[in-house]
Amino acid sequence: MWRLIRKNSLMFLVYQGLYFGLFFPLINQDRLFGENPLDLSFVVFLNSYMIWLVLGSVWGQEQQESKSNGYAFLSTLPIRAHQIVGAKYALAALATLSFVGLHLVWYAVSFDEPTFLAPARISLIHVAGLCLVLSGVYYLGFFRFGYKRYSKIAIPLWLLLIVVPLPLQILLKERFDIHTSDVLLWLTRIDPMITLAISLPLFLGSLGLAIRFKKNLNVLE
Repeated sequence: MWRLIRKNSLMFLVYQGLYFGLFFPLINQDRLFGENPLDLSFVVFLNSYMIWLVLGSVWGQEQQESKSNGYAFLSTLPIRAHQIVGAKYALAALATLSFVGLHLVWYAVSFDEPTFLAPARISLIHVAGLCLVLSGVYYLGFFRFGYKRYSKIAIPLWLLLIVVPLPLQILLKERFDIHTSDVLLWLTRIDPMITLAISLPLFLGSLGLAIRFKKNLNVLE
């Protein structure tokens, strides 16, 4: 399975390289040079980029598989379904862990007070749990319907999820004086162990189901 992980790692490495090599320094330039302190609300927003980083990698990799008929090629090799699916899930988990690890180091260096460091870590764990669950949902869709069919469902749904929160944010701000950062900071009060206790079984459960879908090669492109 390690060879499959290396084969599929290019897209994940590209996204990680773009984020940590370009995007992360740009959005943190005033903090990297000490001009502004690291604000907790900014940290919570920063953690949310993990979702786009990991899911974008998953989507890009499956798009590449579809264009190159990668699954058709793998079906000619003595590779079992659990190895193919397991490699995909392992990459999503590794991408999530790398994001968490690097940001934990960044927060440990940037925050002098434990009162700020603890919520930053909690927020990171919450987002990581959500990221794992969404990755599992993505792979379930890809292995059940194939890339082309699933993209017709997933893209409109994601556009809806992006558009709907905008008027909701305006409503909360104007009528109740509640900002998005306030909501996200409130989430840091939730025990991260609850998030892990929910997200990890869902992630592993979706892995087992995805393996069953993978065995039916007719749904793949």
